[in-house]
Amino acid sequence: MSRGYIDGIRDLDRSRKEKMQKTTTQNNIRRNVIRHTFTPATLQQIATVKVVTESWRKDVQKEMTDYFNSDKYKTDQCFRLIKYIISDDWEEIENLVSKSISKLHLPRMIKSNLLEILKPITKEIRNWINLHHLDTQPKEGFMNDLVWTSGGTIDEKETMKQLIFEDRLDIYEKYDRACNFCFLDHITTIPPKFFQSDFLESIDINIKPMLYFWTCSITKDKKLVEIAKTHNKSINEYVFSLVIKNGTDAAMKYLWNELSDEEKDRNIIPAVTVLKNADSISFLLSQMNKQQWREVFGLEESDEILLVLLFSWQWRDYFLPTMQNVWNIITANVFCYILKTVATEIDEESDNEKYTTVFEELWNSAPNHFKQYLLDSYLEFHFLLVKIFHIETFYLVKLMLSSANTTQRYQVIDSFPEITQCVDIFIANEWDFTIFIQHDLLSVEEVEDFKEMFVSENEICICNYFIRRDEWDKLCVFFEKCFKSEDQITRFKRGFAYDDLGKFVEERDDNDNILLFLLEKAVSDYTVADFTKLDEFLKWCFGDDPKEVINEFRKSMFEYELPFGFLKFICQLILNDEWEKIEDTLNWCFLNDPDGIIKFKNDLISSECVNHNNELIRELISKNDKLVSLDKFVNWAFANEEEINMFKVDVLRHGNEAFRICTLLLVWNGWDLLSEFVNWVCLFSQMDVSKFKYEFMVYDDISPLFEFFTFKKI
Repeated sequence: MSRGYIDGIRDLDRSRKEKMQKTTTQNNIRRNVIRHTFTPATLQQIATVKVVTESWRKDVQKEMTDYFNSDKYKTDQCFRLIKYIISDDWEEIENLVSKSISKLHLPRMIKSNLLEILKPITKEIRNWINLHHLDTQPKEGFMNDLVWTSGGTIDEKETMKQLIFEDRLDIYEKYDRACNFCFLDHITTIPPKFFQSDFLESIDINIKPMLYFWTCSITKDKKLVEIAKTHNKSINEYVFSLVIKNGTDAAMKYLWNELSDEEKDRNIIPAVTVLKNADSISFLLSQMNKQQWREVFGLEESDEILLVLLFSWQWRDYFLPTMQNVWNIITANVFCYILKTVATEIDEESDNEKYTTVFEELWNSAPNHFKQYLLDSYLEFHFLLVKIFHIETFYLVKLMLSSANTTQRYQVIDSFPEITQCVDIFIANEWDFTIFIQHDLLSVEEVEDFKEMFVSENEICICNYFIRRDEWDKLCVFFEKCFKSEDQITRFKRGFAYDDLGKFVEERDDNDNILLFLLEKAVSDYTVADFTKLDEFLKWCFGDDPKEVINEFRKSMFEYELPFGFLKFICQLILNDEWEKIEDTLNWCFLNDPDGIIKFKNDLISSECVNHNNELIRELISKNDKLVSLDKFVNWAFANEEEINMFKVDVLRHGNEAFRICTLLLVWNGWDLLSEFVNWVCLFSQMDVSKFKYEFMVYDDISPLFEFFTFKKI
């Protein structure tokens, strides 16, 4: 390497240091009075970080190696899904670390502190992998390379310095990282022959701006000068505009110190609005004068800047002090957005104590006109109610209502029927929210109107909940609280029965269908089918009505087409070989009417239920019991051998159903089962078997089968 080459780099570094010293005094004068400075970590904090990072480094080393070598990780990495998807295997590793810490023989308070910092440290590790190993697989023991700060964050610059100077990377990786973090001591060691003629052309300046910058500086290439000129900027200013989008905190600070005062004034606000790194944002905020401070926080985008601080483990304690200094600058929309974001974290985080504290502090310290703006905005207010309407955070609702006027309180009432949590709290029977309505929102006279509105929106949901749990006593309490008279309760019960009948017959909302639920429970909960609870439910619905009314209701359950959910239920009993329960169920459903049961069987094996037939027959064949289960089914469904043979001839052999079943069996790779089925359906006639095979080969829908086998072979 030539002497002039090295001297040129050293001159460049010397010039930079002189410029930094020259502008330090000026920057201190221009700087805003608000400064972000860390309180030194205590020995306890340092020890806490050390214990957790050591657990990650030692306790799950094998599991992490297996994870990074897994096909799942490599597939996700191939499709750039690592940063978006957290796999079950990775979550299991996180859980192992948590269990390892929980087993330590330490006082409960210390273990609690360890588990509290575990989550942000885990996030740091995941972010490091996303940032530095999106294209390469982490090497075994990569956790040993990470340098941690006392605050529990990865010191990227020191980690990279260690990797570079300990020869842990190849020559290109070293140079790439050195450029990104502005390690001049390493950049000066790169021999000129490293830079081949097409090296610069291989770099995308938008993605790797510092690699392009340093390569041009070292090779004296003028391309960057020309590019910067087209944007009417100096080289430093142009590259700075790229680094804030795709660069490191170290590179941003290096270039910032290279900018002139005029360039800094021109770029500081755009930079803060683009940057997503809390360290970088805090650094630039500390460089601003009061006018710049007012300008940046007067922007609608300032909510993003403030939230970067909140969600940074290292800087989150500076979020609320910063908010105290910008109340007279930010807009009401920014306040609403921040509060909604915090409320979302409260709703989604299991450990939400820190966010409830932030929410409370924000509301208490916010200017009153911000609160009134939010309370007057129905959508904004309703969003917050949905997120914080939980028993454990209900004090936040009351806190907000303490600032609301009468009109705004009525708005809360309008929101209640739409808030799922309101129903959940009511059915949990933990407290009577109607008392809250009475004392905190409305007068006593208006409580009845609210109850009527609430019941009309949620009565079915609440009844379903209590009936499914066999909590009839709580259902009675619900009726007492929310219905005005016995006549109203009677009308509701009858209406509830017919509403559920509609779900049963029309094949909708199976999860909310009480009739199907109780029918399945009558069979699954007992050795012998017991329909007592189903009878009691119908008696509850119809009260003192004659028995004939209930019987007519039961008949109407199967008056037309067979309900989808009921078909699935019966088919499952057939697959389970529970024939006695099937007979008991059909006797109850059809009131012991033989004609009704025969009609049901005919409907079950008709072309109208072909999808169920095909799936059922395939599942029965796949039991691989020499078609014993299939024979049981057809012997149950038909009265005699003659009807069975007619079924084979008319429904299967001369229709597409058998071909569809054969196709399913082939895809399932059940060749032996296929042969058994074809012989069975052709009555073991070899002539008919040959004919069937020929017809199957010219079957219109068989072509996808050939494509399947071709793909499988490939």
